[in-house]
Amino acid sequence: MTSYVRVRWYHEGAEYAVLFLSGLDDDRYEHLHRGQHHGSHATRIEVRTVHIVNVQAIEGTSNEVTFSSSIGQAWGHWHGDLPADGSAHVEIDIPEPVTTWQPADRPADALVGRPRSVVTICALVESVDDDGVVALRLASDIVLVDWEAVVPPPVGERIILTTATVELYPYTV
Repeated sequence: MTSYVRVRWYHEGAEYAVLFLSGLDDDRYEHLHRGQHHGSHATRIEVRTVHIVNVQAIEGTSNEVTFSSSIGQAWGHWHGDLPADGSAHVEIDIPEPVTTWQPADRPADALVGRPRSVVTICALVESVDDDGVVALRLASDIVLVDWEAVVPPPVGERIILTTATVELYPYTV
C-alpha cells in the first residue's frame, strides 16, 4: 500500500489535480489542505492496485486495451508501455464525474464492459469528502471519483455506476 496525497486547486476558472507520492512533508500537506495555494484542497489517501491479466491492445487504436481481472472483463485507456507478459498491477481512474448511481443489487465488486461500450462498476463507498470527491473500494484498489450526482452515496454502501471509459495506469509493486 502506498500513501498518496491528492491535491485539487482552481486558478483562473480552471481546475487542476495532481497526486504526490508519499514524501510530501506534513507542513506542505497542511498548507495545501487548508487552501493556502490558489484555493487548493489536499486529501491524504491510501492507494492500492488491481492485478489485471490478458492485457491486449484493441486493433486500430493507439492506447485502448481489453483486460481481465478478478472482478470481470473490461476495456480502458492504457497509459505507458503495454506489459510484455500481458499482466500488470494498475491504478484505475474514472475520468468523468459521476452524475448518476444506484444501490447495488449484487454483493461483489465488478468492473465489466465490452470494448468501446459503457463500463459498469460495482464498488463499496469508502468515504465521501466535502469537496465532491468520493473514494470507492474496487477490489483492492481505492478509486477517487469526482461526484456531481445530486445525492452523495452513504459510506459503507455498495453502489453501481457507469462510465464511458476507465484510465489504466501501470504500477510497479
